[in-house]
Amino acid sequence: MSAIIMATFHEKSRHASFWGICVALAFSVVFMFPKSSGAMRPLIINPNTYAQANNATWIPVSVSFIMGFFLPLIGVAFLRDTIALDRINGVMTLMMTTRGNRVKYIFGKFVSNLAFLLIFLLTVMSFTLLGSGLKYGFAAVNIRQFLMPFVIIIPGLCFVAALTLLTETLPGLKGWFGTTGLLVLIAVIYASGTSYQGTPSHLQRIFNLSGSQYLVSNIKTAIAQTSGQSLTLLRVIGSSTAKYTGKVNLTFPTIQLTGTDVLNMAILVGASLLLVLLASMLIERRPQQRTKLLRFNRLQNRFTALMKLPGYTQFRLLTGTTHSSWLAMILIVWLLSWSGDAMQATQRNLPLLFLMAVPLFSQLGVLGQQTGVNSLLRTIPNGKSKALFQEGLAGVILAVVLILPILTKLSANSAFLLIIWGIQLALVAQTLGLVTSSSRAIQMVMIAFFYFYLNGAPVLPLNGGEWLFATMIYAMLCVIAVLAMLSESRVRFIR
Repeated sequence: MSAIIMATFHEKSRHASFWGICVALAFSVVFMFPKSSGAMRPLIINPNTYAQANNATWIPVSVSFIMGFFLPLIGVAFLRDTIALDRINGVMTLMMTTRGNRVKYIFGKFVSNLAFLLIFLLTVMSFTLLGSGLKYGFAAVNIRQFLMPFVIIIPGLCFVAALTLLTETLPGLKGWFGTTGLLVLIAVIYASGTSYQGTPSHLQRIFNLSGSQYLVSNIKTAIAQTSGQSLTLLRVIGSSTAKYTGKVNLTFPTIQLTGTDVLNMAILVGASLLLVLLASMLIERRPQQRTKLLRFNRLQNRFTALMKLPGYTQFRLLTGTTHSSWLAMILIVWLLSWSGDAMQATQRNLPLLFLMAVPLFSQLGVLGQQTGVNSLLRTIPNGKSKALFQEGLAGVILAVVLILPILTKLSANSAFLLIIWGIQLALVAQTLGLVTSSSRAIQMVMIAFFYFYLNGAPVLPLNGGEWLFATMIYAMLCVIAVLAMLSESRVRFIR
């Protein structure tokens, strides 16, 4: 089993995406530090009573709240091809011809998956500790109070590591549908566990993947010890332009886990091990036919003729892996979006349309590499650059067509912002696909974006507010995406 662990770790750690995630986590920690002012505030707690973010105990609570959401999503996006890589490289076929123990194989994959998630968590913890020490002084940091908000995330990471393996062995969940469904499931579980107004059910206490319920209880305890009041307002990544009036100092104690909490964590870890065992029973015992690649191999054989039809190849690559029934559902929702008012259009129809279109955007920049079409296009003069342009244009057209029903209900400023946002989404999706050679990166980004959008974060202020600033940000992202895409394309061409 140790050989499987080391081989899997070496295979995935040498990819640029692993180091890119570590660097991104290290830099993103700064944006998760709670702030006493600003339009985007990572953590807001009873701002009319308590002074916000005025001591070191706020930092681990704020970072843990946010990373409890992002780390499972990152884990799904990064780990979903652990078994698929062995299928592609022929390792799975070799294992089927030997007497290899499937339980040891799957448990080795599970351990390596968990190791990656713990490395990501340690990266966040290290730079959070560094930031806390630089901001408040290392003497102000209580090590136990600092560590506990991160320790409570570990059982959830075990469950995510096991669940990603299980979905790779279940028929129908090995492609984009499984990845998207898993990302949505984790977002829903997180949302259900961050409510501070109700009492969580027994099932919610067990499947507390982010540890947010322990954080909410800790905040309520701190408020009760400080002023004897109750928690009336809690926002994670909230927006507010009002000036805080709270003056009371709020210090968070060390999280104290009860016997029931420890039991719930043990049950979650036990459920993770059962999922791993189930995955070892469901893993295939004979080589699978790669029908998807065979279908695109037929497309490769006709690529010269298709180049004479502008955008046809790119349209086929964009929609080729999506079932026609799903495309029909997107069309129905798009037609229904022409009715209703502006609130329904921005709060319901816009997220629904783009979340349903995640499988389409996730193909931008990806399938051309996976199927070898990009390599074949390099043999044609300017074939690669033309293909990139036509693929990007197809993505932009898709985004603009999707937002057409929404534009009719917005003001001119908001409509202009939405158009720029749609263009940058297509370009960023293509860039991420080209750089990472994976569809999971943009899937995670889109689901996380709309999670914050639906929870009131000012990531797309269509109802007024800082529309000009947001437009400038998304316009800059368009430029950065184009430059990154051209640079990566040039590097791949030289290789």
